[in-house]
Amino acid sequence: KKGLFSLEDLEINVPMIGAFAKTLEILEDKFEHYCMEVARLRDYFEKRLLETIPGMELLFSKVERSPDCAVVAFPGICSESLLFLLNAKGVYASIGKGRLQSLQELLEKIGFSRAIASSALHFSLPYEVTEEELDRAIASIGACVQQLKNCRGDIHV
Repeated sequence: KKGLFSLEDLEINVPMIGAFAKTLEILEDKFEHYCMEVARLRDYFEKRLLETIPGMELLFSKVERSPDCAVVAFPGICSESLLFLLNAKGVYASIGKGRLQSLQELLEKIGFSRAIASSALHFSLPYEVTEEELDRAIASIGACVQQLKNCRGDIHV
């Protein structure tokens, strides 16, 4: 009994399958290169942030993670305020929310203090990013953090 589809109806295009397999092989090599390069740039970004912004903390830097992911805390700085200033300068980060879980809530659930969790931002690096673009972003982040520190006076988050 034949259904809607049977193996008898299938025409196998062996050259096409071979070409597809070769394409996957090439993509796998490129993906590995991509991951290594983005991880190198993420590490560069994190190292330069640490050098530029005293008191900043890297979260998850000692665990295996996505090569494009950096989670950074700026103790004493409200992440929403920093996010607002960074967006105005064309530097984009995330604190979750919307359909996503809040970064602050997630960090608190896994044991980070409210002070760290409420000051954290998540940065995702695109694969096309350059060191020069990261340097400009780091300068903007440093300036925004300093602006918020100057504004807060004796107020502590």
